[in-house]
Amino acid sequence: MQFSGDANSRRIFPPFSHSYIDEAFFFGLTFKGSCRYMELVNNIRLLIAEPLPLMREALASLCAYKGNFTVVAQCPDGGSALRLILELRPDVALLDLDLPEIHTLELLRRVRESAVDTRMVLMSSRSDRKTIIESLRCGAQGF
Repeated sequence: MQFSGDANSRRIFPPFSHSYIDEAFFFGLTFKGSCRYMELVNNIRLLIAEPLPLMREALASLCAYKGNFTVVAQCPDGGSALRLILELRPDVALLDLDLPEIHTLELLRRVRESAVDTRMVLMSSRSDRKTIIESLRCGAQGF
């Protein structure tokens, strides 16, 4: 991993080819602006939006095993994810890139417009540069 930024605003950039969930979470917990990087945080409130039930449950189990994550909601589509993000305001939303109902990129735009503080981390098997750049432009903090 590479660190960049000053002492008050550090970001971690894991290689995009990695698929380790720990690095995705650390990447998603970086902040833009004047906020500080949170490396050791207890009880991170997490929303998981993933269309496949087995994958959602696996991610929730992994988070419970890690101990410092509390899964506040799980949902299968973008419409539910948007409603729950605006209602519950989790610290991190872990989103599949291809959510049904409201596509993830549109969801990112709407959350950004609503000025919710939730950090958005995307999951995908695709790692092409165009997809990553478009996701970051739409408001994702991690991929």
